[in-house]
Amino acid sequence: MNSPNMGLEVLDIATGRRTLIHKSSRIVWGATYSPDGKWIAYLATLRDPPRTSDDDADCTPPTIGLRVYSLITKSDSAMTISGAPKNWDNVKSFRWSPDSKRLALALGTTDCDYPGDAVGVFVTTIDRKVQIRASQGNMSFEPLFSPDGGSVVYVDFSDSLARLIRYDIMSGMRTRIRQASDENNYYHLLDWK
Repeated sequence: MNSPNMGLEVLDIATGRRTLIHKSSRIVWGATYSPDGKWIAYLATLRDPPRTSDDDADCTPPTIGLRVYSLITKSDSAMTISGAPKNWDNVKSFRWSPDSKRLALALGTTDCDYPGDAVGVFVTTIDRKVQIRASQGNMSFEPLFSPDGGSVVYVDFSDSLARLIRYDIMSGMRTRIRQASDENNYYHLLDWK
């Protein structure tokens, strides 16, 4: 929710009643409950775009960060990735693991277009104590956990043809699942069954 109060809001579908559960000074772009219902991960403005005059138009969007709100402790924290390249601070997307203990996220540069100049896939525990870069290239996005939570699949566009890559969390092994063709050179991950 962004106006009149900014933060996380719950809507009771049956009654239409809205309840602000966490107030924030940041604009919230999207939020998702963890599968166990104990957390809410949400995208929020980290930095506003640079100010420009009308003569110097700039297409740079705001930089978006990932935050996690605990419904148990009513606490809120930023999900930062300590091993990411310095200018990779813009979260493009995220997904919960089935056990609610980890998040997979696409993190990259703040650019005018999607996915931008550079983006990688990372996996982090909620407490940020264990963080892994799942992707190798600088153009990987759309992470999705396997149903058992043991792997993350993502789209890698580091080469001229898009590839679906599976990253096994325990072994650290990356496996190419499929490569696109010249005629159909894109993948969009919706779900994993």
